Amino acid sequence: VLGTDDFGSEFVRYKKYLPKSYNEGSSEADLLHDAEFIQDTRINELGQQTQSALFKDLESALWAFGATLAHRKDRFLAKAKALGYGNPTEDQLAYWTYVYYQGEGNAARWLQA
Repeated sequence: VLGTDDFGSEFVRYKKYLPKSYNEGSSEADLLHDAEFIQDTRINELGQQTQSALFKDLESALWAFGATLAHRKDRFLAKAKALGYGNPTEDQLAYWTYVYYQGEGNAARWLQA
């Protein structure tokens, strides 16, 4: 859902981009109370098993999507800085955030090329 294939397995990395009240539950029943998501194993478009999430509602899913994007943007900025690049333009930032969102490993290699 929303390109959050790895949200369950990467929640620890994304947590700093989420409200403090954004909690992980352990069962579907928790989604009726204070949990925003529970772990959910899915198969992605490449046929790979991923540890994603089942979200309480659309708002919870959108928070997860935003956190994922923010994390990937920060990963791009850190890699660009390490490579000695200057500050990106708004268009470059949008482009590379999207590329990192699609796959951080390939994106980092392409950025170095």
